[in-house]
Amino acid sequence: MATDMTGVKAKISLVCNFEAAKAIDLSIPKASFPVSKIFEFGYGDGAGEIDQIWWDRKELNASATEPVDVFGGVTNCFGIAASFTKVKLILVINRSDQALNGHVAGDAEITVGGVGAAEFQGPFNAAGDAVDVKAGAPFLAFDPAGAGWTASEGNDILNIVNKDGSLKALYDIVIGGVSN
Repeated sequence: MATDMTGVKAKISLVCNFEAAKAIDLSIPKASFPVSKIFEFGYGDGAGEIDQIWWDRKELNASATEPVDVFGGVTNCFGIAASFTKVKLILVINRSDQALNGHVAGDAEITVGGVGAAEFQGPFNAAGDAVDVKAGAPFLAFDPAGAGWTASEGNDILNIVNKDGSLKALYDIVIGGVSN
């Protein structure tokens, strides 16, 4: 482990309840399907562990692209470069619909991933793959029990693109993994 941190933890809680109803004759029967699962990462560099985490809230100009360098191009909350060799979680929340920190609320859509120099393919299926994240929506990819996705020089840029041609986008981003 090569990290400046002495402890890192991450907990992802997934709680969903799906419900369906159908009006028939004199009643309305319902069915529900609750789903609940908690995923936790401990401190370390093995399966189910992370030793480095980085987060930020960013505003992105209209039609702009922000390359996030996961292999040494970000600085953690303690002011130290966070250089991931394995990325185990990526969370991006598009907060463009919220008026936060002077941001004017709008409906800017962002894209996570995609083509670019030194593209970090990470959780995506193939080079150039990306996911659109609408205003108010999250994107979450994580590998809670595995080795994560390899990052290295030349394979380290996660692109965040503002698809809106006139509005700024606001988003939160969290990356957790193992440092080099």
